[in-house]
Amino acid sequence: PVTGSLVSSSGVNGFISSFGTYCLMSPNSFAGTYSGSYTGTGGSGTFSMTVDQVGNLSVTVNGGAETGTGTLSLSGAGSVSAAGSGTGNGVNFTFTGNFSMTGQAVTATGTWKGTKSGLSGNGTWTIP
Repeated sequence: PVTGSLVSSSGVNGFISSFGTYCLMSPNSFAGTYSGSYTGTGGSGTFSMTVDQVGNLSVTVNGGAETGTGTLSLSGAGSVSAAGSGTGNGVNFTFTGNFSMTGQAVTATGTWKGTKSGLSGNGTWTIP
């Protein structure tokens, strides 16, 4: 296998011999840990987002005051979508966005919505 790749035999029924058919899945080019910032009505701050090889993501906001999880769609090559939600410190939030890659540089932008004690806020987030 290619270093960092995943081999999937899901959907294959019955005996798998050494001549079986496998699907080679390329490494997730967006896997890594990124720092970003958010701003909007209701606040601004920083976050850290980690994307794993299969597209699961975790986010830590304001040094861990709020945390969340989500997924990164791996259907695109140069640009993929992200979505998730989280809670913490009385805050509930959701986020969506897009990751893109130019050469080896990953950037991402998106929007967020949050509520706390009946108040709501929304805004944008970016990863340089």
